[in-house]
Amino acid sequence: MQRAITTFVLGLTILTAGCDFEHRESVAAPSPIAPLLLGRWSGPAAGLNAGGSPALPSRESCSNLEWHISEQTANSISGTFTATCDGGAQLKGVASGTLVNDVLNWQANGDATIPTFPACPFHLTGTARLEGETIRIDYEGSWCLGPLKGTERLQKS
Repeated sequence: MQRAITTFVLGLTILTAGCDFEHRESVAAPSPIAPLLLGRWSGPAAGLNAGGSPALPSRESCSNLEWHISEQTANSISGTFTATCDGGAQLKGVASGTLVNDVLNWQANGDATIPTFPACPFHLTGTARLEGETIRIDYEGSWCLGPLKGTERLQKS
């Protein structure tokens, strides 16, 4: 009996010696929006009003939005952000976002430079959706002159 058990264990060892037990993790396929985002995206000089038609920037909105997306994974992006707001104020900072289904939830932080005033911080949050060859950006946030809110459509440039 001892010999039968030893033979069985030896046979099992020989059979499994050639097997390769390897653990593999599967990575979910990226969303259709993810591979398209790297690069520079810029908007027109004027944003869109609530009806979707061009609107001049006001104290509460910005124009000339530009994203330079320099880093990207299957579900996140990061890069730099610029915009022009009330009276020629320039917003410059960093932006990042997380992709949930087909919507990119994003945020941007940085400083606003206003002629003859000291720099002031800004913070924006919003959503972005790919619409054909453009990205629709809805945003809201604040800076030293009060709230900001608007919609832009950016094209890859």
